[in-house]
Amino acid sequence: HGLPPYNKWREACGLPKIRDYPDLRGIIPDYLIDRFATVYGPGAVDEIDLYVAGVSEFPVNGGILGPTYTCIVSNQFKNLKFGDRFWYENLDHP
Repeated sequence: HGLPPYNKWREACGLPKIRDYPDLRGIIPDYLIDRFATVYGPGAVDEIDLYVAGVSEFPVNGGILGPTYTCIVSNQFKNLKFGDRFWYENLDHP
């Protein structure tokens, strides 16, 4: 699919890089961390797919998205708003 792995997105969002599976504790349920270790192999945290890890994160502040997807979605909304010259709040709209 061409998307960078989970860890690259975490770094792009200013979140701490995951160095090993125990770093995922408190971010993703423990039983899934064990499954990631089985599927991706020991020491392969840089190979974890964005989608599976992103949807596995605990939600932030009572929301429905975890920290990585919250960052990605909020950046997309910001880019849509400020990149659209017709957005009603942009003072320079035609």
